[in-house]
Amino acid sequence: MNYPYILRNLVIHAAEHEPPARFGKGHPLSTYKPPLVEVITTIPQMCYILDYPYPSIQWPRKGLPRTAKLTITETISVGEDRGAQLIAWQVLLHGKEKPWTAVVKIYDPLYFYIYYEISFPRWVIDEAAEDYGREVMEYRHLQATRSIQELGFAPDYYGSWTFDLMPTLQDKVYKRSIRLILTRYSHGSTIQDLCTPNTFHYEEPYRLKVAAKLLKGIIKELG
Repeated sequence: MNYPYILRNLVIHAAEHEPPARFGKGHPLSTYKPPLVEVITTIPQMCYILDYPYPSIQWPRKGLPRTAKLTITETISVGEDRGAQLIAWQVLLHGKEKPWTAVVKIYDPLYFYIYYEISFPRWVIDEAAEDYGREVMEYRHLQATRSIQELGFAPDYYGSWTFDLMPTLQDKVYKRSIRLILTRYSHGSTIQDLCTPNTFHYEEPYRLKVAAKLLKGIIKELG
C-alpha cells in the first residue's frame, strides 16, 4: 500500500469547511448508504472507499472558505491500520506571507483497520467520519471553555478542513476528499515516547502532579 503521508515535503492544498453537526443531528451520515457486508469482504479497501465516498461536506454559509497550503515537516504517528494519521505540517494560509507549524490529524478511511476480527468487517467510511466529527466537537468545546482552564490545558484548535488526493486505479483517475483538523504544534516528546517502557519509570511525586492537573481540568469541565 502506498503511504503518501510519510513523504517529507509532500504538499497539499486544503479548504476550511463547516464542522459536522453535533451528536449526528443533520449529519450527512444520516443519509449515507454504506455497502453490505458481502460487498466489503469481496473488494479491496481502496475500491470500497472509491465506490462509497465520504458524505458531502458543508461549506461556509457566507463568503469563500479559507484555503491553505500544507507541507509535511515531520511524521508523528502514521501507517496502515493506525486510524487517523498524525503529522506535523507547515501551514501557509492564502493571502499570508509567513507560514507556521501545526499538528494535522487526517481521517483517511484507507488507513483505518477494516476488520474487527478475522471475518467481521468494519465500515471504515463511517468510522473515519464519526471519529472526525467527535473530535471536532471535543476541540470546539475545549476552545469555548478555555477561559476556565489553566494555560496549556488543551492545544489551540484551528478548524476543520478538507483536501483532495487523486489516486489512479486501473488507469482511471479518481478524486478522494479527505477530512482533517489543525491543532497547535508543541515541541517535546510524544505520549508514546513518554510511556516507554511505562509511566512508572517517573518519580511518584511527578506522576501525582500530572494526575492532579488532569483531574483539576476534568472537574472544571464538568462545572
